[in-house]
Amino acid sequence: MFAALDTSTVTCHNSAVEGFYEEFGRRLRAARGKVSQAELGRRVGLSRASIVNVEAGRQRVPLHMLQAFADALTVSPESLLPVSTGEGGLVRPELVSRLEPEDRRLVETVVERAKVAMKEDIDVSAREAG
Repeated sequence: MFAALDTSTVTCHNSAVEGFYEEFGRRLRAARGKVSQAELGRRVGLSRASIVNVEAGRQRVPLHMLQAFADALTVSPESLLPVSTGEGGLVRPELVSRLEPEDRRLVETVVERAKVAMKEDIDVSAREAG
C-alpha cells in the first residue's frame, strides 16, 4: 500500500544538520570569550538557558539571530557559520535555492565571506608554520 521510504537520505541530512548546529555552537562559544552566557542572552534577547542549548547544538536559531549574535559579540556573521563546500557539505545549494530571495542573498554572501576568511586563515597558518 505504501512505497518503501529510503531513510538513508533523511538520516544523512539530519546528521549534517545536527553537525551544523553543533559546530555553530562551538564557534559561538569561542567568539563569546569572556562574555557570560547570561550577558550574551541579554544582548540578543534570549535566556541564559537558550544560550547554553545553542552552544551545545541542541537549539536551532532563526537566520536573523546570526546577525544578532555577530553584532552582540562584534564579530562577522560568517565567522560563526560552519562552512563545508565538499560533496554532501553543510551548505547545500538545493536547500539555499528554496529560500526567499533576500535570505538566499544573505546566505550566499555569508558563505562567500566565510570562504575568503577560511582561505586567509589557512594562508596565515601556512606562513606561521613555515
